[in-house]
Amino acid sequence: MRPISPMPPIPAEQVALPTRATAAAASGGHGFAEALRAPTPGGPPRISVGPDRAAGPLRPEPSPVPKEVVEVLTELRRDERRLDRFLRRALAGQQFEMPQLVALQSLAFKYSQRVELLGKLVDRLTGAVKQTLRMQV
Repeated sequence: MRPISPMPPIPAEQVALPTRATAAAASGGHGFAEALRAPTPGGPPRISVGPDRAAGPLRPEPSPVPKEVVEVLTELRRDERRLDRFLRRALAGQQFEMPQLVALQSLAFKYSQRVELLGKLVDRLTGAVKQTLRMQV
């Protein structure tokens, strides 16, 4: 195995660096943006370059929330408000009849079941996202 020998330095006068004049002459007197806008004979159309198309990070379109999820969350919030009203009335000293107390118990049970179910759903979704992110492509 031979050792790699370093290249000898090139004198600066032998190196021709491009200037604006040489670049403009090479492109037919046009700048870079004009060259991008120029039509390509027989080729694909050129991309649009200009102030209306500012460069920046690509952002994915936000995905719409499924209607069912919105409905479940709306119902959950409605039940929470109803429970809050019951509790405020109880703290204000209102006396409740037996059917009202049964309705309160039923509402509280339904609310707690929904919260528990949504918690499990979030845990499963989080696990699925973590597993997807760990997967090697």
